[in-house]
Amino acid sequence: MRGSRIRDFVRSAARTASLALPPLVDETLRMWRNLGYIPNIRNPSTFNEKIAHRKLYAWDRKFTELADKWVVRDYVKSRVGEEYLTEVYQHITNIKDLDFEALPESFVAKGRHDSGSVMLIDHKSREDVQLLRERFEQILRRRISPTYHEYWYAGIPAGIIIEERLRDENHFVPLDFKFLVFHGRVEFIQVFHDRHIRTSVRFYDRAWNPLSVGRPGMPLAPVIQRPRQLAHMIAVAETLADDLDFVRVDLYAPSDRRVVFGELTFAPASGRRPFVPRSFDWELGRYW
Repeated sequence: MRGSRIRDFVRSAARTASLALPPLVDETLRMWRNLGYIPNIRNPSTFNEKIAHRKLYAWDRKFTELADKWVVRDYVKSRVGEEYLTEVYQHITNIKDLDFEALPESFVAKGRHDSGSVMLIDHKSREDVQLLRERFEQILRRRISPTYHEYWYAGIPAGIIIEERLRDENHFVPLDFKFLVFHGRVEFIQVFHDRHIRTSVRFYDRAWNPLSVGRPGMPLAPVIQRPRQLAHMIAVAETLADDLDFVRVDLYAPSDRRVVFGELTFAPASGRRPFVPRSFDWELGRYW
């Protein structure tokens, strides 16, 4: 009974937590509710605790530049080369700048300043232009909530990148390879299948041994063969992450023939999503 009351208190406190609370208290309550343990953010040991510590105590100006999906393209070009970048058709900061007629039949649109605002357009000619403009305007208005404490997003101007639609012979969208790079070395790879449809996930270690590790509410993806581009992707990820203590490097390998840069992520799931099993949170934390 006592445990139930404590859980109810945590849920209630986290729901009502706001910027009126000190950031440390606010973050602790939110993490406690989501992770099921009281985080030690000042002296972290788990992966999620170390993400929270970064958010609250490790201010770094370059996070703003590297999390900006438009500015980071220059960084990628200088580190590994322009051939790893998608072709961009338009970059707009005002809906008045959108030239819909000039766009190809298929494309992808994403916010440079937020997370998750990705639109796949496969048949422009079938789209309601007014509705599409409204969706673009929504992206331009979106902001990462200050309650996530990911301070680097505050300095990124609102904008939309309209780029090529990557194609894959075996998947509706190419597999999304997320490389967890600690102190310049890839230790684990998280692979998302069927993004935007019925997402599933599978973790692998550096040697491509599949792990029975997942995230709550997300099915485990089937084990796939070692990609031909794996060594290439690892090299790219480690080059991009060379001087960082931790970053997640997102890459694609359409039809396993080329390597394409996605983005750099400094706080996966904002440090508020548990692993299954929970012990993987502690295992990951040991690499950072």
